[in-house]
Amino acid sequence: MKKYYAILFGILFSITLVTAQSFEGVVYFKSTTGIGESGDFKYYGKDNKIKMEMMSDEMGSVIFDGSKTIILMPAQKSYMEFSNEMLEQFGGMSQDADEDMGEVNLPTKTNETKNILGYDCTKWVYKEDNNETELWITDQIGNYIIPSTPMTPAPEWADLFDGKPFFPLMIITKENGSVVDKMEVTKIEKKSLSESEFQPPAGFKKMDLGNMMGQ
Repeated sequence: MKKYYAILFGILFSITLVTAQSFEGVVYFKSTTGIGESGDFKYYGKDNKIKMEMMSDEMGSVIFDGSKTIILMPAQKSYMEFSNEMLEQFGGMSQDADEDMGEVNLPTKTNETKNILGYDCTKWVYKEDNNETELWITDQIGNYIIPSTPMTPAPEWADLFDGKPFFPLMIITKENGSVVDKMEVTKIEKKSLSESEFQPPAGFKKMDLGNMMGQ
C-alpha cells in the first residue's frame, strides 16, 4: 500500500476525482513511515476542487478539479497545467491494466470506534496479500477526494465509499505485521476558501507542455 503514501507525497502528473466533495476548509495531515521519515501537508477542499500543499519550501502543491490539474513548483516560480485530454493520454495504459485486475478486495467494517479530534470514527480493515491497512473513517465531516494517477492509482477500497460521507482521519499501513506508513489528521478548519486558493499565485510562469505531449 505504499502507493497511497506516494499519492499524498508525490508530484502528481495526472489526477482524476473519484468522489464528490462537500467539505470546505483546510485539513492538516502528518504522515510518518516505519523508518521514522515524516512530512506534513495541508488538504484544501471547496466544491469539486482540492489542493494538496506540502508544508516545505522545497516541495510543491497540486491543485485539481473536474477539468484540469495544476502542479505548482515554488522553487522555480512556475507551474504545469494538464487538461483532462492530456490526462487521458497518460491514462490509457492504466485503464487497460485495470480491466485485467479481476476481483477487487474490499475493506471490512469493524465494531471498533474511537474519537479523533472530536469526530467519531469507525475502524475499517483492508487486506491485500501480506499487507493490512487500518482506516479510521468518520462521516461527520464530508467527502474526501482521493486522487488517482496512471502511475499511482487510487486504492481499490476507494470505490466502496464513492458518493458517501467519508473522511479518513487516520490510516495505518502494515506489511507483514510491521507499520510502514501512518497518516493522521492533526487539525481541521472548516471555513470558506477563496477561489484564488485554487489558482497559480501571481508571478508564477506557466510551462509549455507542447513538446512533452508531442504537440
